[in-house]
Amino acid sequence: MATELSEEDRALVERTEQVRQLARQRSPESFQCEPSPIFSPTRSETCRTCGSPLAEDRFAFCEACDAIMSGKLQERTKRDEAEATDRRLRLSGLPTLYAQRKRTLAVLPAAANDSIVAVEALGKTTLGVYLWGEAGSFKTSVAAAFLAREIIDGATGRYVFVPDLFTDLYAIYAAGDSRSRADIVDSLIEVPCLVLDDLGKEKASDHASSVLFEIIDGRYRHQTQGRWTIVTSNRSPELLCARFTDDTGEPIARRLSEMCVSVPMKREAV
Repeated sequence: MATELSEEDRALVERTEQVRQLARQRSPESFQCEPSPIFSPTRSETCRTCGSPLAEDRFAFCEACDAIMSGKLQERTKRDEAEATDRRLRLSGLPTLYAQRKRTLAVLPAAANDSIVAVEALGKTTLGVYLWGEAGSFKTSVAAAFLAREIIDGATGRYVFVPDLFTDLYAIYAAGDSRSRADIVDSLIEVPCLVLDDLGKEKASDHASSVLFEIIDGRYRHQTQGRWTIVTSNRSPELLCARFTDDTGEPIARRLSEMCVSVPMKREAV
């Protein structure tokens, strides 16, 4: 019966296949120094883990110990993948409920169905969705839950609450941070999947208009398969244009209309 593997034994797993391949290609005499007793290309007579005699078709480990090590490797791989996914969710900026997978598309009410159908087409038949409507119409829920699901499936994405974007930018300016406005804008242009939540809720200014135009124009000009953008707002595309203080309003609205499918949303009837 195979014994429980030690840490040292489990570490051998990563070298096992290399040793097997080496054994087929090289003899012990071809080494300039004496082969390690652990990693020797010479076939072992007994299992290096449990000491039981090896079958003729086994090289270093018996079938039982090999199965245990393979299982450990699979567990480690799954754990590493889960940790990588959790890290991408944390770095995405998603609100906690979505980053921790506690609020998903499956739990949203029927009122959100049309918008869910629209976002499901992202990356397939469309590269952008503009969700707009009054507060409480599940715009953020649909956008954030969809982004979380895509990240879990392997995508890289960012969630940005637009008013917080400018709070962060002003803090960077005040602190003399090494990051620049261009660094922030470029990161949002380049990220494959982006949610801009509550566009139009930021304090109106020429600076805000300019930054938002740079981000939206950049994503508009770099539309490619596999990249998508979701924008949410309390304002219709037409009313959004009037929100900006300079001549960027119309260009922003035009790019959004060309890049995104417009989906009006309503509060769920009580």
